[in-house]
Amino acid sequence: MPESSLPAGSRLRRKITLYAFEIVVLLILHAFLLHYMHDNNIASTMFAGGGQVPWSTRGLAILFITVRLLTVLALPGIVLIRLGLIFLEIHNVRIVESSKEGTHA
Repeated sequence: MPESSLPAGSRLRRKITLYAFEIVVLLILHAFLLHYMHDNNIASTMFAGGGQVPWSTRGLAILFITVRLLTVLALPGIVLIRLGLIFLEIHNVRIVESSKEGTHA
């Protein structure tokens, strides 16, 4: 079903659910990678350098750094922007509904 044919409240609920799911997945991934990196002492392995560091360890370290940057630096701003967009959409829906009733807020 195309999103434009859904009622406004249903579209809004779907957006909020999707946003919350994305945030939870990012936070769980960050927690998992942090725990894994700590338990396996990945930092010491990475600083040892040389050819003895496996590619999988390097890949996980790069993934962790990327997820950490997204979580710590970008996520708060993204959440604020999305909350603003949600409140703007709620306000627009109320204006449209009130104009259908004949009164304007």
